Amino acid sequence: MSFFGKPLSALDWNGGACDLLAVAINRVTGLPMQALIETAEKDGSRSLVHAFCLIDSETMVDAVGFAPVMVAEDAGGTFYPGENSFFSVIPVTEQDLLEMRNHECDYDWEIEHSGVSEFLNTEILPSLKGKTAPESWQHIQQH
Repeated sequence: MSFFGKPLSALDWNGGACDLLAVAINRVTGLPMQALIETAEKDGSRSLVHAFCLIDSETMVDAVGFAPVMVAEDAGGTFYPGENSFFSVIPVTEQDLLEMRNHECDYDWEIEHSGVSEFLNTEILPSLKGKTAPESWQHIQQH
């Protein structure tokens, strides 16, 4: 997963690079990550539908900004046609996201080369500065 022509809009980030943006937000702010996933009942394999960071128990942040936290009912379509599967929202780590990407991504390299830092600094961090921040991520105020 590489974005050599760096995504330019929120739709680009949410259309295939949501996990990269969630990891970048998490690394800068310490905000916890969650993901809407689909799990196949047959073998337990999981597919990422959308990754995001939590502001609080009711609010998430992703490339389009702040929104109500996703719930399983927000999912549409399926990665497992003809099989039984279910959707859920779960806390995730970088390792969890890498496993869902079959380790086909190097987040360190992608963050350095994809333009995510520019998007984060121009589109996401300014809006986070207006939110009440837990002490654990006061360093956002320095950006």
